Amino acid sequence: MAAYGTTSRDYLARAYALRASSRPEALLYAALEIRCGIEARLQEYLEGAAKVAIVKRDLWKIRHLVREVESAFDVYTKAVPVWFIHPDTGQKMKIEYTPVTPRLRKVGEELGGFLHYTPAHKLVSAGFIERLTKIVDAGIQGLAFATRGTLLGPPSGSGPKNEQIRLMFEEGRMPALLGTRTDGKLILRAILVSKDHERAILKPV
Repeated sequence: MAAYGTTSRDYLARAYALRASSRPEALLYAALEIRCGIEARLQEYLEGAAKVAIVKRDLWKIRHLVREVESAFDVYTKAVPVWFIHPDTGQKMKIEYTPVTPRLRKVGEELGGFLHYTPAHKLVSAGFIERLTKIVDAGIQGLAFATRGTLLGPPSGSGPKNEQIRLMFEEGRMPALLGTRTDGKLILRAILVSKDHERAILKPV
């Protein structure tokens, strides 16, 4: 039997294929794949968080997963890009953290309402398929964004005085440039959160 992929990108790929089908029941299967894909992406972020903090395991509800992720990372609603510049060639390389957005979380919870027994009269009622189609499309779009990045969390400080920047990559997705060099130039867009006479705190944007 062929292996059944359980990464967030595996679920997204199956959702794309099901959405392309003309069969009405395929929409329900796509909804299930998206719902599982959202949970999988949050679990992947927790795996990254577990490398730097203690996190709870065996969670499955989206709101509980989100709460645990946000206890380890700051809250982000947009992508956090990081640019590397090759010190010899000047070539630029972009990596990013793409969060599960509040909108996608809501989509995941709304999809749950469709993944139960549905009486026949509701299936043929006006607007049922249209509503499901709309939310499936929103889920595919949101999950595609969340899985676009290769970082398992936003850039974070490390070291005794946070003098280093930690980047946690998905397995097998660290850029070759970082594997062959010990130096380089880094561009990170950030906003000033607070400051005093001794230090400034920046947040990536």
